[in-house]
Amino acid sequence: MVFSLESPTEEELKSDWLFEARKRAEELDNGSVQAVPGDDVTRTARALIK
Repeated sequence: MVFSLESPTEEELKSDWLFEARKRAEELDNGSVQAVPGDDVTRTARALIK
């Protein structure tokens, strides 16, 4: 968890990213979310900004 809004330490950032990666992997593993192919995400994003 980041404890400062000004400049999080490198260790805080690593910890946050590791937590998020583990959480997302667990969600994929338990089926609570579905993976979306990168090409689909890119196509949808481009359509939204046109």
